[in-house]
Amino acid sequence: MMNNIAKYRQIISHSNVYKNLDKDGRDLFRFQRNVHQKIVNHKNGLKPCSSESNRDNDYDYHYNYTHERHGSGLNLKILYSAVLGFAGFNLWKNSNCEENRENAINNLLPKKTLNEAINIARDLTIKVKDESGCPGIVVAVSIDGKQVWSEGFGYSDIENRIACTPDTVMRIASISKPITMAVVGKLWEDGKLNIDKPIQQYLPDFPQKEVDGKKVQITTRQLVSHLSGIRHYDKKYLDKNKEKNDKKNDTNIPTEFELKEYYLKKYFKNVTESLNLFQDDPLVHKPGSKFLYTSHGWTVVSAVIEAVTKKQFTDVIKDVFKQFGMEKTYLDENEPLIYNRSRNYIKNKKGKLVNAQYVDNSYKWAGGGFLSTVGDLLKFAHIMLYSLQTNQSNSKKSGYLKADTMKTIWTLVDNTKLNWDKDGGYGMGWGVVPEKQEYGCGRQQRFYVTHTGGAVGASSVLVILPPSEDNSKTFDSLPKGVCVTMITNMISVSLNKTALEIAKIFEQCDNK
Repeated sequence: MMNNIAKYRQIISHSNVYKNLDKDGRDLFRFQRNVHQKIVNHKNGLKPCSSESNRDNDYDYHYNYTHERHGSGLNLKILYSAVLGFAGFNLWKNSNCEENRENAINNLLPKKTLNEAINIARDLTIKVKDESGCPGIVVAVSIDGKQVWSEGFGYSDIENRIACTPDTVMRIASISKPITMAVVGKLWEDGKLNIDKPIQQYLPDFPQKEVDGKKVQITTRQLVSHLSGIRHYDKKYLDKNKEKNDKKNDTNIPTEFELKEYYLKKYFKNVTESLNLFQDDPLVHKPGSKFLYTSHGWTVVSAVIEAVTKKQFTDVIKDVFKQFGMEKTYLDENEPLIYNRSRNYIKNKKGKLVNAQYVDNSYKWAGGGFLSTVGDLLKFAHIMLYSLQTNQSNSKKSGYLKADTMKTIWTLVDNTKLNWDKDGGYGMGWGVVPEKQEYGCGRQQRFYVTHTGGAVGASSVLVILPPSEDNSKTFDSLPKGVCVTMITNMISVSLNKTALEIAKIFEQCDNK
């Protein structure tokens, strides 16, 4: 809070102007200074000084008197500061909580113009590109459901010198999970899927699992929060001796991108065939007891969707793409002609950029097998944000999901982690960072939801930053909030921190 007050003072404290003011101008300057002191005093529980004159506190007096005496000759910055100061104190004084008081002052601070926000965000994006060495990156931002900026940097195809544009199609990797979660949420709220029943109710051929000699049950709820105990790509837990050695020497633990299963080249005809990769392997731990991020778990989710809908998962998800208006979102198939599709790149052991090797992602459609553009990902984000806020609007149009369903999906689940933001954990198909402020005047952690993605030759992120206002507030139009998405055509590029920073910059932007 004090930082914002300091900024506020800095804006209106012009000592060089003060020197050139006559007595009445100086009275006005002292008036705005007194208002700022009132804000600080009120925050500290101090009462106004009884010796303050009524004239110092009377905005109408100063407004009328200065216009009468000075007209347009008075420095308008000083006059405006008085207006803002008087209004700011009343907002501050009448606010009933720290957050509302913070918002009261923030609302008085000068808003960034759209161009200013874009220039800052562009610089941040270029920094990511330069630091990571990725050949191409595409970014897009929306405010309140309206796309306000999208731009491509670098190349989607280095060899043929094809530049990245907002229409460039790239692998979105694990952002496929939140899209699949929308399908699960719909089946769940429609009563077609019970996410708390054992998956064998829908998949009778899925092997019964045991942990420490006792039978255990896996539910869809556990699957979508990475609590099922089903392994990821790493099989090292199967070798007990290797596990002991790895604990002694962490350098032996391979990253996800070093595992052979990550680079499968076989085409899997259906989800059932994909299950054969891992369904007979023992669980890593008891379901519900620990968090283990696993794309294979989402293959099981897609099998459950098939069982409930009586349709192939690929047909179900293509229908969802159509419903959402995501016309440039596809299955990551190698055979079809997909215009504006980017090439994929990695760095070799010498750090040199090379073409990524061929892979077939048909074994993990739901967990990381989609292609998309930044524009389509914003459309998806808007649909989710609109669904969350439907109870806060008089709009007759319903959301794809009910507000209560979205609240549950975006609620932090116990025993979960978030690898790309340690402040958060996992919800249902989404990373969730809760609102938190541990100390007075300390860092205020904003609520937001996110998902990143890492694939062979691609990295991605989607961040949704809802407004931090009272949830009981009613909006004239939806959705409300800032959405940011970034996609690159190179493996292992961290994007979440930059995307969140960009979201906060555009949140301060006056785009009207």
